Amino acid sequence: MKTFQIALPVMLLLGLTTTALCQEETILRTGMSPSSRVIQPTEAVRQTEKERMKADIMSAWNDDGTHLLRDASQLLFREDFREANGISDEQFKTIWDIMIQPVSTTITGDPVIEPMQAALDKMRKEVPGLFRENASEEMQQTYNDLQRFMIWEIEKKSNAVRLERNTNALNENLSPEQMKKFVEYQISTMSESQFILPGMFEALDLSDEQRKQLDEIKKGMEAEFQKFADRDVDVRWRTHEKHLEEYRKLEASETDPQKRMRITLDNRQAVEETVRKANPDLVREMDEVTKSRKELSEQLKIKMFDVLTDEQWNRMLDLIDNPPEYVKKMLAERREREKSASSTGAWQPGPNSWKPGDPIPEGYRQQRSEGRFPRNAPSE
Repeated sequence: MKTFQIALPVMLLLGLTTTALCQEETILRTGMSPSSRVIQPTEAVRQTEKERMKADIMSAWNDDGTHLLRDASQLLFREDFREANGISDEQFKTIWDIMIQPVSTTITGDPVIEPMQAALDKMRKEVPGLFRENASEEMQQTYNDLQRFMIWEIEKKSNAVRLERNTNALNENLSPEQMKKFVEYQISTMSESQFILPGMFEALDLSDEQRKQLDEIKKGMEAEFQKFADRDVDVRWRTHEKHLEEYRKLEASETDPQKRMRITLDNRQAVEETVRKANPDLVREMDEVTKSRKELSEQLKIKMFDVLTDEQWNRMLDLIDNPPEYVKKMLAERREREKSASSTGAWQPGPNSWKPGDPIPEGYRQQRSEGRFPRNAPSE
């Protein structure tokens, strides 16, 4: 049976998405063709990429467990986290040995993937010698698009298998109290999240009625979130196309084949700065989208905070205001990286943009502290 092996290196579990085709995929996603030329995406690719971008945004809203798994994978690597929460070396090794196993996606018989693979094989056979050098630009564009679609299909199927397998590895090898620490971490680092996830409140021992209320709140705001996601994707995609235009200009002036292969890697910061200076209206739109994200996030927070009892509210405040030492250290490390990144000259959000900070709107915190939101014990 023909299978497509997707490697699962350490970096994947730290929140990066990569596959055995990572180099090829990086080229494809930056608009590079197999011959290293920067090619304008076709309309089919445009629409598929936009759908993918929106799916990434909606994954936070849908809260399918990927965010908890990402955090868990990151935390398990930290000795200070394991020591603080009694996770033994044996537990860590057992879980990690499961997580690093590759995931295989079957191509033979798959109604979506197999025809794509067959078409790619056929194109390669039709071109004598090296495909990268001898195929026409039209064929390379077709090949490029088709390979991109196939990679995405494989990735979707593999990610679903990986999510279920790795989640089971955690649940089967950690105690409920140890699992709870991952969710508490999400509360403690709420200031770093652009949107809070209902699942993080599970650390506060929600009742069934509270879970139902949180679900209704999310459903009630879903249309507004969809509207935000559509605008976010639109602005980001237009920015991406501006970047591709600049990369094509750079490529046209470069004759060294090795330097042409590195166009997108060596010029990223310069291209971002050029696009930012040449498109002030687009930068303004980006800032507006980020501001609307903050406003939508605060609406969602307040509605969800209202569901919490006083006891749960105080527990949440304690996790935010007095996090464990390993959380303080991780936040300090993250902000140092952000500070370093901000000094590179890349585009930074404007003054009205979302940025990490107090995860609880100050007005709400004040009102709640004054007892204007009395809560009874959660009903069962």
